[in-house]
Amino acid sequence: MRVRPAFLASFVKRILRIRVRNVSTTHGQFEVDPVSFFGRALIEDGEYEGKVAAAITELLSDGQVFIDIGANNGYFSVLASQHVGGDGLVLAIEPQARLIPKINQNCRLNQCTNVFAICGAVSDENGWAEIHLPPDVHTGGASFL
Repeated sequence: MRVRPAFLASFVKRILRIRVRNVSTTHGQFEVDPVSFFGRALIEDGEYEGKVAAAITELLSDGQVFIDIGANNGYFSVLASQHVGGDGLVLAIEPQARLIPKINQNCRLNQCTNVFAICGAVSDENGWAEIHLPPDVHTGGASFL
């Protein structure tokens, strides 16, 4: 599960036919790639970036708006959705089009009807930029140059 470099891990994952799976955590259910950094964290630890999750749960309340910039798989969007409630709103902004279906699936698994996934990026300038995508085992590593 810890093959490096990442492109080799992606290749091995395809050869071994490793598929996504559902993981139950204290924050809900999530469809994860068991070989990804995110998936491994949820499977092994039951949470992802615990300090960020704690801040979200402590700071948000009913009716608020949360913007998840770089939403990745929508983990923090789901957590925020649970804390802003039906009167709140969550915008999950993710530049990787390949992750929008994952965000939507994780929201469906957790009945998050107040989350809107947007394929785009946030910048201090208008325009277009080329995104550099990492292998699928590290979806959180996308960058602009």
